[in-house]
Amino acid sequence: MRYPIRSLAYCCPRSSGPTAPAQLPAGWLAERLDTRRVLAAGLAIGGVATAITGVANGFLMLLALRVILGLGESVMYPASFKILAREALEAQRGRANGFLARVSYAARLSERWLAGC
Repeated sequence: MRYPIRSLAYCCPRSSGPTAPAQLPAGWLAERLDTRRVLAAGLAIGGVATAITGVANGFLMLLALRVILGLGESVMYPASFKILAREALEAQRGRANGFLARVSYAARLSERWLAGC
């Protein structure tokens, strides 16, 4: 399937749009449910959306899958930070948060480079 460059430029960053506002309810879920399960479920939703993206048969389906990916990703920071706060020693939390941020940014950069966005 061939998309005009404008369509792809519009669609590629769309996972970020729903991620930011969805982090509030994701944090609420991470506080009330098993944090590791919330994290696993969110990342599984994002992974399935990413896998299905390869067989998207139209622009709207591609856009919807990118939005679902963003919703799945929204649990990453709230759940990860809760796990780090609970599991990491106080003296290691800054380094652990820095490592998490570095890996996250590196993944974002490589995602855009690999996708050509």
